[in-house]
Amino acid sequence: MKHLPCLIASALLTCAGVGIAQAGSHCETFAGKLTLMPLANCDKFQQIKRVERIFEDAVFLYDYEPPEGVDPPPPPLCFEGMISGSLGQRQVTATSLSALTVNAFAPPLKVGHAVQLFTAASVVTISSAAETGKKAKELGSIFLRDMGVNFFPPGEWVVPYSSSEQLIGVGGTREFARASVSLQIEGNEFAGANVFGTVCR
Repeated sequence: MKHLPCLIASALLTCAGVGIAQAGSHCETFAGKLTLMPLANCDKFQQIKRVERIFEDAVFLYDYEPPEGVDPPPPPLCFEGMISGSLGQRQVTATSLSALTVNAFAPPLKVGHAVQLFTAASVVTISSAAETGKKAKELGSIFLRDMGVNFFPPGEWVVPYSSSEQLIGVGGTREFARASVSLQIEGNEFAGANVFGTVCR
């Protein structure tokens, strides 16, 4: 089981070559702390999706109509996050919006430490950290496809105690319009998880 996140990451990297840096790219390390919050609805994500015309190939759980006799996916289906960290030598802050997507993974068995595989799409908007006398400056947004695994304690099926997630960039704006991005998240995303990776331009 401990190798599962590595297998997921390898599969996603293989399927999404857009996230792999090209020769001659200038690469910077991205590192920080993510705190995630569930949203009551997916209006914020849907709005940015319409404006940017992104993720048009994805089927989102908030749009999914299950077959007759099958229960619809329970909320939350969308999430908002805050990131504090660094991009290369710059201190940055970021906001994130994520929505779960439909996948073909088998339903998890709710026995012992339950494990749930999931897929999602995310928009991470990065800004330079505000300094004394200066306002924060938005650097741009990164559009990412996510694949990960949630770990739940025995007998509980609501909030995971830990997650392991791989995110691959599929587009962006401003400074990240042509960027190749690979990020990883490890830990309890609702209490504060480590996020780290590479941004190449």
